[in-house]
Amino acid sequence: AHVSPGRWGVDGISLGGGVAATLGFAHPEAFASIGSLQGAITTKRRPSIERAIRGWGDSQRRPAIQIVTSRRDGFRPALADFHRWLERRKVAHTFEVLPGRHDKAFVRGPGVLRMLMFHDQALRKGTP
Repeated sequence: AHVSPGRWGVDGISLGGGVAATLGFAHPEAFASIGSLQGAITTKRRPSIERAIRGWGDSQRRPAIQIVTSRRDGFRPALADFHRWLERRKVAHTFEVLPGRHDKAFVRGPGVLRMLMFHDQALRKGTP
């Protein structure tokens, strides 16, 4: 059975956050929301993500986008740079830097709460 793209979201944590971003930005027509929690959106991954976003057409449906990191996350500088890149291209998104480290305590606490609330809101908007 076919499921409407308005019912799908993609997200991940750390390496999974980089993979989710790569997949989501490459296929925005398939997702209502794209998230990355302390995602490894590294210099190796960025060129393919940037090419995908540059290829988005003006009339194409745009997914909701959320990028979350923490103050003591090793990926924070790269994610902040990616956030600025998205802003310069006027790609709507949210970017949050929360207290915490790149660890299980952050993921199980404020990280997963942000992830779930974001997708709940985004996917409810996409529900027919």
